[in-house]
Amino acid sequence: MAIVEDMGSLGWDKAKRLLAEVCDDVVSNADAEKLLRQARKSDIDKSAIPDEDRQFLLRASMEIALADGMLTEEEGDAVVGVIQDLLNCSKPEAENEYRTLRAILAPGYDPKRASAFKRLGLMDAPTTAEIKAAYLKKVKEHHPDRVPKAHRDSATAKMAEINSAYDYLMGVSK
Repeated sequence: MAIVEDMGSLGWDKAKRLLAEVCDDVVSNADAEKLLRQARKSDIDKSAIPDEDRQFLLRASMEIALADGMLTEEEGDAVVGVIQDLLNCSKPEAENEYRTLRAILAPGYDPKRASAFKRLGLMDAPTTAEIKAAYLKKVKEHHPDRVPKAHRDSATAKMAEINSAYDYLMGVSK
């Protein structure tokens, strides 16, 4: 997505920030810039990407495309291509997933989105990295395997809410 956005664009800058955030700021902006310039689609081993990270990457692609506040046809087509590649799905399936992501990330109030933010303890307009970090924090706090046996039923219910909120914010259609 960063390549579609061109170097120096708001989308390119968003891609650099996301890369640095995902790497817990171990990667500097200069290093992120270098990595993005050198990146090639053929460098990616899609089979090595866990499912939860695929959703993260899809949402990040949309954030990059929307960084300038607009979504061009070229950007939309690029996101659809990313979806097809990462989810190994048909173009119609990818276009449906794209519409879901676009609706979630579009401006305006969405009660389901607001509820998902609240469940994960987030403020409005978090980055993809902030959503993932909040999700992982909540998983550590509420996972049924990490609580006493007497609290496992309530922890399981809480985890279902947390997973649902995360899936919704990451654009997973259910």
